[in-house]
Amino acid sequence: MRIEMLMGVATSATQIEGGDKNNTWYRFSKTGKCVDGTNCLRAADHYNRYMEDIDLMASLGVEIYRMSLEWSRIEPQKGVFNKEAIDHYRDELEYFIEKGIKPLVTLHHFSDPIWFADMGGFEKKKNVKYFLEYVEKVIESFGDIVSEFVTINEPNVYILNGYMLAYWPPLRGNYIAGFRVCKNMARCHIGAYKLIHKMREEKGYKDTKVSFANHMVYFVPKNEKNPIHRFCTAFYEYLFHTMINNSFYEGKTPLFMGKRLESGKYYDFIGINYYTRRAIGYFTSNEYKGESKSDLNWDIYPEGIRLITEDLYKKFKKEVYITENGVCDKNDILREKYIKDHIRELVYEGSPVTRYYHWSFLDNFEWREGEHARFGLVHVNYETQKRTVRKSAEFYKRLIKEKSTELLE
Repeated sequence: MRIEMLMGVATSATQIEGGDKNNTWYRFSKTGKCVDGTNCLRAADHYNRYMEDIDLMASLGVEIYRMSLEWSRIEPQKGVFNKEAIDHYRDELEYFIEKGIKPLVTLHHFSDPIWFADMGGFEKKKNVKYFLEYVEKVIESFGDIVSEFVTINEPNVYILNGYMLAYWPPLRGNYIAGFRVCKNMARCHIGAYKLIHKMREEKGYKDTKVSFANHMVYFVPKNEKNPIHRFCTAFYEYLFHTMINNSFYEGKTPLFMGKRLESGKYYDFIGINYYTRRAIGYFTSNEYKGESKSDLNWDIYPEGIRLITEDLYKKFKKEVYITENGVCDKNDILREKYIKDHIRELVYEGSPVTRYYHWSFLDNFEWREGEHARFGLVHVNYETQKRTVRKSAEFYKRLIKEKSTELLE
């Protein structure tokens, strides 16, 4: 049987580019709050080495690539757009296309310009317009060569870690603020969806695809027989998944959020980031006590990617992009099997999955975990910036080339 989906890799700008001091993650990480004491100023120096990295990607046969733009590079000050950064991203995107790799561009991947954060960021409704002005500039600059966009990456993780748990910037620690951010980010997504379609259609383009990428965890009750655990699992499912999906995809106002959003259909594909499952107890979320674990102690549960995909497809009825899926595995012991097992779950008669983006292409700055958490198909020596293709990448190269399910055995 042949694997019909396109296969590629994913990264985000803040995690691999290095060199930018105008974003919230640099301000956060330079204070030493990351687990290993590193910061995102070095990362994998991709901003300067993008041609080398794209050549390496092409040598692995990568068909598709999900990347993000660093908003703080494009607009380092409110209303001031950096032509040099825009030209740089234009050159990078054109080089991908020249190499036969189709880009999927993410507009927001956890990182905010400092000026935007200091104005209250997504917590304030009046700031939605600044995000949309940035989106407009991006489409003016790249809309002729890029047709597919993710507006916002994992708003649930951004909200939970930054606004509710105060684990990431902006270290807010306020649940009510988190609900406000959810509603305003949904406004940003809906506005961006309509704006991107409008601007590209006015230019005669008919191939536009826009959605968002949500972090989907397979939640299970810690004790199936405990009714409180089952209730709490449903509660977590609503807050972390359903509330976000309903508001972003269809403009449905979540509970506790007052005035309605714009009801409609604001997605052209379903974007799923999937890594693990978690056990839910008495309003607690814990690592599942499975046998197979990543370096971050995340449970490896391939069946979850299929179960989540089937559930979302049944509800929203659009093709599915697996916008992220990968494993933290510095010794490259687990990664090949992880890829096999997860893709096997996605290959079946009538599968709605048309894209698979492995996370990640390179080792990267893994947010609060810093540089020590390694997800890359390609190893990065951060001191020398030397790239070394891992064994799992060689397997993935063969899988992309042959597209045979026999390789998944």
